[in-house]
Amino acid sequence: MTLHSALIPVTSLFLVFALWLTGWAGIGCRGIIGRWSWVFLVFGSMGVVLVTAALGVLVSSPPGEPARFGYSIHTQGKSYAILVAVGSLMLLGTLFGALFAGMRSRRGLHATRGAARDSLLHIVLTAGLVVFGIPFAWLVVTSFKEDVDMAKVPPVWVPRVQQYVQIEGRRAALVTGEYRGTKFKGAAVREFADGRRTIQILEPERLAGTRFTARTGDTENVREVGLKWENYARAVRSLPEETVYGTVYVFNTLLLVALNMAGTLLSSSIVGYAFARLRFPGRDAIFLMLLATLMLPGAVTMLPVFLIFRSLGWVDTLYPLWVPSLFGSAFNIFLLRQFFLTVPMELEEAARIDGCGYVQTYWSIMLPQVRPALAAVAIWTFTGTWNNFMGPLIYINSPERMPVSYALQLFQSAHGGDPGALMAATTMVMLPVVLVFFFAQRYFIEGVTLTGMGGR
Repeated sequence: MTLHSALIPVTSLFLVFALWLTGWAGIGCRGIIGRWSWVFLVFGSMGVVLVTAALGVLVSSPPGEPARFGYSIHTQGKSYAILVAVGSLMLLGTLFGALFAGMRSRRGLHATRGAARDSLLHIVLTAGLVVFGIPFAWLVVTSFKEDVDMAKVPPVWVPRVQQYVQIEGRRAALVTGEYRGTKFKGAAVREFADGRRTIQILEPERLAGTRFTARTGDTENVREVGLKWENYARAVRSLPEETVYGTVYVFNTLLLVALNMAGTLLSSSIVGYAFARLRFPGRDAIFLMLLATLMLPGAVTMLPVFLIFRSLGWVDTLYPLWVPSLFGSAFNIFLLRQFFLTVPMELEEAARIDGCGYVQTYWSIMLPQVRPALAAVAIWTFTGTWNNFMGPLIYINSPERMPVSYALQLFQSAHGGDPGALMAATTMVMLPVVLVFFFAQRYFIEGVTLTGMGGR
């Protein structure tokens, strides 16, 4: 990949981001310098455009070729220097002018600091969005690409699909080319192993119906912007027949998710409530021992746990993948205990006066108070169970008991040479987790925030 081709998308992103940031700065300065804020906003935007145009001149054509704007390389270098100088001066003038105007008053200084802090926060969040969003966007886009676009550099971000027509009851690819000095649009009615094609001309009308054999490179496929949904159908058809197009994998995963969520929420909340509200000898020491287990790597307990499940005859069953959830999780117990401690004691005392025991108080009074924390634990459990790969790899051997994470690994081993189907299968496996977080993010964020604030 050449430097100029790599910088073209970077230049476009820089233009959009810089204009957006300049707009935020101008709006932030509005309360400081009044009507002059729009002057700084206009000057800053013009500076951004000039600097970006300079980058566009620089990357508009490969070295040694005329630039797209009609400049020679020598003139292009001069234009680049002039635009960078003028644009940079305008940007610096905007920054210094806004800073000077903002420091004229204490209120303006605080507003300037607030605008700078907000701008920095937006820069960090935008950078994180780009870092984590581009791989996900590439995955989804690639799942709709044709094979010819898979390995192109720079990457193809807008999928294009081959266009077809029906010729004599068969589907034929649309192509364009030149036949005896005349440009035509036709259909490839037959393809040979050596790359040659039998072409039937469709347009222009005076050549319609003419057939000839074209060599490799003499014609070009007609491709338009579109999505290749066939990748998803091919991925589903590639699954073993005994899995009923993958529904067995999905059923196993949903069953494990339901059992793990129920077991984790019930066991962790009971133990967390006991550590938070019940008084018994050695409570604090036991709780410290529980927290100490968080420092044990999973690899340390992997073999002993496997030997226990093998002695029980649970290998190649789903039991090892959900029964441990009935014994709680150290982190979830700690999280729920901290949340239970923030619930006012008056509620529990009122329940005892009304005749409620510990179990009824826990179920009817305490659990409804910690719903945000329960929602966060449920989302974590769902994500962890859906993506769990190590457990099925150790305990599951039969295809009819595999969850989707292990099935995806086997699909990759068998169909690694079909990137379109592989990306489609990966997207389908990842989609439920994305949807769950999208619809439940309010509860997730609320639970994490309240936990960090002591439950208040």
